[in-house]
Parts: sequence; structure tokens; C-alpha cells
Amino acid sequence: LVPALLHSLVSAILHSLVSAILHSLVSAILYFLVPAILHSLVPVILHSLVPAIHHSLVPAILYSLVPALLHSLVPAILHFLVPALLHSLVPAIHHSLVPAILYSLVPALLHSLVPAILHSLVPAILYSLVPALL
Repeated sequence: LVPALLHSLVSAILHSLVSAILHSLVSAILYFLVPAILHSLVPVILHSLVPAIHHSLVPAILYSLVPALLHSLVPAILHFLVPALLHSLVPAIHHSLVPAILYSLVPALLHSLVPAILHSLVPAILYSLVPALL
């Protein structure tokens, strides 16, 4: 009985002690250390790292990487991608989009626009423009 009581007592004490230490440590880190790091490190980064990146990385990208990409990618695109697109897209457009326009869009427009023109534009011309011309 005594060893079981001692074991449970020691376990409870250790558990509460470790919990309290971890809670206070995490709280101290979150409430004191993180804001201190943010208030001291962020301005240093912004005042030193950002201008360094701006003055070294941006010109390196603009004056070496961009021309290198343009000299390698543009010819590759022109010589490989454009012909591939022309050989695949043009027939696909011709065989799918053109019939879709001819057989569905044009009749739909004719069935909706022609009556609208006949019922609105023709009377407007007959009743306003013709008397104005006469």
C-alpha cells in the first residue's frame, strides 16, 4: 500500500511540476521572447537584408537571368511550342469550333436577331426615318 501511495504521490507531484514548468516556459517564450525577437530582428532584417537583396539580387536577375531566359526560352518557344500548337490547335479549332459556330451559334443568332431586327428596327425606320426624309 505504501509503495503504491508513494508512486501515485510522486507521479502527481512530477506531473504537476513538469506541467507548471512547461506552461511557464511556453508562456515566457510566447509573451517575452517572441515579441523581443520580432521587435529587434525584424527591423534589422528590413534595414539590412531588404536593401542588400534590392541592390544585389534584383540587378542579378534583371541583367543576367532575364537575358539568359530570353535567349534560351524564346527560341525554344518559337521553334518547338509554336509549331506544336499550330499543328494541334489549328486542326482542333477547325474541326470543332468552326462547325460549332456554323451549326449552332449562327442559327441561334439568326433565330433571335432577325425577329428582333424585324420587330424593332424596321418599324423604327418606317415610322421615324421615312417621314423625316419625306
